[in-house]
Amino acid sequence: MSFNFLDFEMPVLRAIVNLGGKARTKDVYPEVEKIMGLTPSGFPEEYETHQKGQIKWKNKTAWAREYLKRKGQIDGTERGICKLTEVGKDRVKIFLETKKDPDEGLAQIQGVDTSIAENASIAPEEGFNKIESIQIHETGGIQSA
Repeated sequence: MSFNFLDFEMPVLRAIVNLGGKARTKDVYPEVEKIMGLTPSGFPEEYETHQKGQIKWKNKTAWAREYLKRKGQIDGTERGICKLTEVGKDRVKIFLETKKDPDEGLAQIQGVDTSIAENASIAPEEGFNKIESIQIHETGGIQSA
């Protein structure tokens, strides 16, 4: 089974919760790995590396983190620190109470191409800037409510 970066969103949020609501980025990775039950023997494809040497699941975690920042669920203003916002806390709370992710399907509605994260030569921030540029071009800058 292969994951896309959206599959890492809730584990990233839950990892930050487990780490006290605010954590160093480097501390989030092992917590995500634990939450998702990732192991080299169980998910060998996720432990493969991209050409630049980054492990695939860590790259997808970085993409998820960037998307969460853009959705206002993580405050990324402090370099190297992930902090849950109220919106992020609410999403986790709803998930824990209902076992349903309130954001499920949102990326598809917004036209986010999850395969862009498979291109290791594009950093997450750069990739989302490209997506936003395409969306602005396609909508003429009209934003949905």
